[in-house]
Parts: sequence; structure tokens; C-alpha cells
Amino acid sequence: MEYELISLDIWDTTLRRNCYHTESKYGLAKYVLLKYREQLKTAYRDFFPRDLVEVRLYCEKLVANESTSKGLDDEYEGKKVMQLWIRKIMEDISREIEKVWIEEFIDFELNHEIYISYLDHQIVKRLKKKKFKRLIFLSDYYMDCKYIEAILNQYKDQICFEEGMVSSECGYNKKSGRLYEQASRRYGIKPQKHLHIGDNRLSDMKRAKEKGIQVERHRSFSEWKNRISHRINYLVREKGHGKSTFGIKRLLQQATSDLHRELKKEDYYKLGMKDSLYYISFVCGVIEKALQNNVETVYYFTREGAFFKKIHEKIVENNVFGFEVPKAELLEISRMASFAPSVEKCAIADMSRLWSQYPHQSIEALFRSLNIDENPFFSYFEKHGLGDTKKVINQIQKDERILALFADEKFQEEMNRILENKRTLLKQYLKQKGIEGDEKRVFVVDIGWRGSIQDNLAILFPNIQWMGYYMGVFRPYYRTPQNAVKFGYLVSDDQRNDIWHLRHPYPLEMYTNSNKGSVIGYCEKQGKVEAVRKPYQGEEKIFNKYLGNYQQGVLASVKAYGKVIRTHAITAEELKPNAVEVLTKMMSRPKKKTARPFFELVYNSVYGDGKLEAIYDRQSFFQLIRSSLFRKKFVENFLEGIEQSHWPQGYLALQGFGFLNRLYNSRAREMYRFYSVPTVLKRSERIKWHESGFSKEQLADQWQIEDVIDHEKWFYIRGEFAIEKEYINDELSVLIRKSKLYFTVEKATSNESAGWFSFEGKIIDDEFLRSAEKAEVLIVNRSREVMEIFSIRQG
Repeated sequence: MEYELISLDIWDTTLRRNCYHTESKYGLAKYVLLKYREQLKTAYRDFFPRDLVEVRLYCEKLVANESTSKGLDDEYEGKKVMQLWIRKIMEDISREIEKVWIEEFIDFELNHEIYISYLDHQIVKRLKKKKFKRLIFLSDYYMDCKYIEAILNQYKDQICFEEGMVSSECGYNKKSGRLYEQASRRYGIKPQKHLHIGDNRLSDMKRAKEKGIQVERHRSFSEWKNRISHRINYLVREKGHGKSTFGIKRLLQQATSDLHRELKKEDYYKLGMKDSLYYISFVCGVIEKALQNNVETVYYFTREGAFFKKIHEKIVENNVFGFEVPKAELLEISRMASFAPSVEKCAIADMSRLWSQYPHQSIEALFRSLNIDENPFFSYFEKHGLGDTKKVINQIQKDERILALFADEKFQEEMNRILENKRTLLKQYLKQKGIEGDEKRVFVVDIGWRGSIQDNLAILFPNIQWMGYYMGVFRPYYRTPQNAVKFGYLVSDDQRNDIWHLRHPYPLEMYTNSNKGSVIGYCEKQGKVEAVRKPYQGEEKIFNKYLGNYQQGVLASVKAYGKVIRTHAITAEELKPNAVEVLTKMMSRPKKKTARPFFELVYNSVYGDGKLEAIYDRQSFFQLIRSSLFRKKFVENFLEGIEQSHWPQGYLALQGFGFLNRLYNSRAREMYRFYSVPTVLKRSERIKWHESGFSKEQLADQWQIEDVIDHEKWFYIRGEFAIEKEYINDELSVLIRKSKLYFTVEKATSNESAGWFSFEGKIIDDEFLRSAEKAEVLIVNRSREVMEIFSIRQG
């Protein structure tokens, strides 16, 4: 039979989507969250895409109700919805900007629809078997015909429509049947000569039949399975409010399963592919944070940054975000190359940032950390009793000989000249990279962990706001410059309880390392400043043997993961739970092959310690057991021994005892809490608190208590409190808590007969004195159990 007119439904008949239909709106929501975060109302700035889509669906309902009140069907026009949505979520803007945004948002959503949709080839085959004069489309859709035609134009060589009708333009839809009436009037075709093909029983079958139109239902079992899968993933994701791992995990596994099957051999390339989600999600987080802060360039620090930059460029190459993102730039820099230029003058106070981390240091290590040859200064060392430059000086910052050396005017003069030269070279290098000193903000990225390079640059350029993004940010050893802001993807400051694996971060540094050596300084060649890099023993061999293939495996996975991320508009925050799963497996349950390169590496600790050292002395597992077996606390001594390897789980796996990692991990979780103290404590509630293995003396060294008191800023406290009899002899101590920092009180005593505990001392943080009205006092026993908590007020 020959038909005068064939009309096709669009969605799930002519075109299919790689996601659930509501998720097609997530792309624009993610775009708005990243590009226009500062213009959003405060309440919406930290939302997930689904939350903005929820607001949009509410706007659609309002517009649809307005149409119904006018006697039309419950349809809504895309532009009206966009206008109402913008007014709901954005701060007050002019009508001109509003019009621009509406057009911009519609164009973006069109491009996103083109990306996530594809032609159903079964419908093409079906049409070839039909005889007809005209082919049109009929669709219940919120955008106009031109919008749908723009999508269909991608397939015009396979299927060509004369024109079409959509519900949003005429106000009538197929669900009511009135769109079919409009089509019959427009084209003047008798219903018997009109064939409609669609997938929906009600709107495409029943309503068309009621109008006398011939109908055929288009069904595909494989596509039906896809639709069910998309719906399940969407519902799980929606129920988790952006935090559920299951729905997203299913999507990621489906995307990469084919990639993993291609590689039969379990080599380092495939290992990189398996671990790739962790690195990809981190770099996606970098790009998202850069977009939210309106920066044009992301500067990656060497050495790990060279690998992160490659991932960034792969993400751009595969257009994972669907729009232009900040470009990636590599800054060849290190702690050694940036510390000396950031030292304003040769003085004890200026060196405190180095000595707060390395309080026990030799003269040789000090000058290596500064990348300054110590030989020209040997006469000064002898003059002040420091002739043995290799001897470690305990508490170097307080040593009288060091104080005398840094008070020597001639020594200061020569050192200041060298420091100024280093400062000039670094500034010229940064200028070549586009950092001239007058920028509003600069966005930098490194693996972590305390952001000392960023701090050095912040001191060097005090007028720039330096924004740093890291896998993890640990508590600094000194006060961070006010113009340095740090973000941690997995770990931020002391909120690290869940990511306990990062207490040994060296394996991550190893796997993201480069083979070009560490930057130790800068030199001028032919009018251009270049970084001076120094490779260390065995690094290139290990990179070529293991790490190069591992990193290539990560890069090869960007395309597959990127497609899922873009299609479903998944944010880095939503990826994080799955990334943590990858990290957990990688760090706490490694295989022997995974651990091998780490224990062949020589660790570079020239900055600070002034030397290279093997990661571990390769003491055998049985030697370790034998040395611990006849000691009082066997388990504690054994754990202490494998902790020295810098990766206990990797060490056990390498020795062939990986099956013990389950036992070790359960014990390690209890041993380590990254300075964790609950934010809310009830009276007499006993809560375990651990100091990450630091002794009281080490904590004092870390926070430089004596030196801070020299600032003449302190706060004297004194008090008494009654305790339970059983805890009197348990070596009670006092800790002051304020703004996530903890300080040990100078004096604390207990009286067994009276059953009370007295304390007195100083809070030595001058920022506390300026800003705090009160602090919390924690009474803890030797087992770090909290015995009591109460507040004190200033004055």
C-alpha cells in the first residue's frame, strides 16, 4: 500500500539517547554550575546538576499549567522555561543578559542532545520497505522544529524529512490526540492515507487510531534493554542525590569493560587502565574548580604535574566537558627551586618555614635545600664552630652557633646577593609562563601534600591570590600566607578520617612521577630562563620499565571514561566515591607486581635532609618477625617495622604475604585518624583520639611552641576539674581546641587524694587572640580517651 503521508515519532523511534531522557537536561545544569557559579544565587552554588534540573522541572510544570489554563494541552515552550529557570536560580540580571543566556543555554543543550543521541537504524530499514509520498515527524517535545531539524541534519544522508510538527509550537500534543488533528488540517491528508510510526502505546498508538490514522508500533528488543538499563541507572543516581556510587559505577564499568578485555596480559599498561578512574576524576575536579573560579590557565607543578597535564590535554582532546575549558601549562618548579627565591633576606625568621619541617638539620643539608654551594662559606662555618658540615644539629633554629652565623653581616650580605639572583631568575621564568605579578589570581595544581611550593610563590607575589588544588592537603608546619587558598580533592586539612590510605602517599607520587629529574633551580641561556633539572639514580630505568606503560594505560582510558562523564554529566564530586574505591584497592590491597617498582626506587629527600635514600633497606619478612618475636609487644613492634617501609601493604605483597593485608588494614584504621577529634562531645563521653603516631615532644617541635611565644602573643588559662578516681593515675593532659588546631598546655598536674586535676598554660596562637571569643578544653588520658570537655572565654 502506498501512503500519502508517513509521520514518525522522534524520541525512541527515530532517535535514541545514550542516557535516560531526563538526564539529557543534566548537561546544561552542569554547564551552568561550572561556568556561572558566581552568578547563581547562594543557595544553588553547591548543588549537583540533578538539583538544578529539579528546579527546571518545576518551572516546566508552571508553564504547562499556564498553557492548560488557556485551553491548550499541558505543553511548555523551551524558551519560556529557560527564562523562568534563569530567574529562579540566578541573581538579578538585566533583560539583555537574560536574552543572551537563554540563547546560549539553548545552543549548548542542542549540542549536548546531538552528542548523546543517535539514529535508530531499524527505522531506516523499515522505511525502505514502505511506499509513501511525504515524510514528516510528529513529536511531543519542548523545543521547536528548527531544534529537532538541527539534530536530524546529522543523519540527512540516511533519512530525510520534508518538515515536522512539535507540541511546544502549536500547544497541542499527541497524548491528547489534538496534534494529529492539527497535522491532518495542515497537510490535507485523509486519515486512511496517513501512517504514523511510534513507540508509545498511548500517544503513538491509541490516540492516532482514534483519529482514524493507520499505525505501526516500532519496537527493538536490544534498544528496550538499553532503555531499561538507562532508567535503572538514573533512578539509583537520583535516589542517591548525587552521592550514590552504584548507578555511576555501573555506567563506568560498562564503558571500560571492552577496553579491559582487549588486554589479556596483566602488564603495567592494563594496571594503569584499572587505576585510571582515580587520576581522571582528580583532573576533572581540577578543571571544574578552575571553571568555577574563572581562570584561563591551570598551572601544573612538576614532577607529578607533567602526568596530570597529559590527562588534562586528553580530556580537552576528547571534549569531555562539551565546551571550552582552561588550558594546561606546566611549571617546572620544586620546593628546592622555589624556597630560596621566596626567602626575603638571610635571617632566622625567614628560614623558619624550612626548619619547622626539618628542625634537625646539618649545614650541608641546609645549603642543599637552598641549592647553594656551601664551599665558599666554609670560612664562616669554621669561624662560628660549624666546621663539620655533615653533622646534624638538633633544634637548628635555636642553636647558638647558627644564631651567630646568621647574625654575621658579611655572611648575610653574600647570602642575600645569591638569594636575590635566584629570586630574579624565578620571576623571569614565571613571566615567560604568563605570570607577571599583576594577575588577580593564579590556579596551580600539584599532587599534595602541604602546598609548600604554593606558599613560596604566594610569598614571592603577595598581590596575587594563589589558588592550589591537590589530591590531598595536610596540615601545614607553619602559618599559610593569607593570599594562598588550598583545596583538597580527597583530603582537606584534618578532615581525613575516611581516606586513611593517604598516610603513606609515596606510592602515588611514584606512579605519577616523570623521568626528567627534579628541578633544582634556574639558569639563563641565550636570553631565556630555563629550569635546571637533575635526574637521580635509577629513576629513568624504573620509569621506562614500569611507570611509562602504567601512565599510558591511564591516558588510554580517558576516552572511554570521558564519554560516560559527558553523556551523563557526571561531576568530579559524584565520581569521588568510585575514585576512593579505586584508591582503596590500589593502596591497601596491592598485588606483588604493583608494589615492585616502589621498592626499587631511590627516594629523593635532598630538600630538607640533603640526601637520597632507599625506600626500604629490603629487610626480609622473616628477619622482621625474628627481630620482633621475643620482644614484649610483638604485634606493635612488627607493625612499627613494616611502617618504616613507607607502604606497609605494598611491602607485605612484595614479600609474598599479601594475604595479611586484610588484618593489617583493619588494625591500621584504628591506629590512624589524621588528628581526628569529633566536633561534638558530650559530657563524660569517652572517645578515642589518636595523634597519628606523634609524641608530645614531636608535636611541640611541629608547632614551634617556643618560637611562637617569642611573638609576645599569648593567652594564659588556668582551671580545675574533678575526675573519676580510676583515671587519676593515668597521666592526664590538656589540649586546647580552636579552629581545628590543637595546643598542649605547658603545665598539668593531678592530685590522687583530692580527686581533682589542675592545669595552667598559654595558648600561643596570635590569630586566636585576635579572633576567638572562646576555646574548647579537652582533658585526655594516656590512651587518648576524652574525659571531659568545656569552654573557656578570652580574658
